[in-house]
Amino acid sequence: MKILEEDVKIDNEKWVLSIVVYVVGSAPSIGATERFILETGTFTTKHVILYHKQCYFVIRFANEGERDRVLCSGPHYMMPNPVIMKP
Repeated sequence: MKILEEDVKIDNEKWVLSIVVYVVGSAPSIGATERFILETGTFTTKHVILYHKQCYFVIRFANEGERDRVLCSGPHYMMPNPVIMKP
C-alpha cells in the first residue's frame, strides 16, 4: 500500500495543534495531566488528552495560541519530575 501525499497532509492538519508530553520518572494519571494543563491558563474549548502505552501523552488544543501558551510557558515540573514537551 502506498502512502499518498494527500493522506499525509490530512494527518498533519489534524495533529498540528498538538503537543507530546512526557514526564521524566513516572507517568502521571490523565487527571493529574489535565490539572497540570489547566494551571497554564484558560481555554476556549476543552483540549483532548490521549495516553500512549509507552507512558507519554498527546494533547490536542483548539487553536495554535492555546497550544503555544502551554508549550512555551515552561520550564515545567509535575510530581516534582521534569516535563518534556514537543510540538
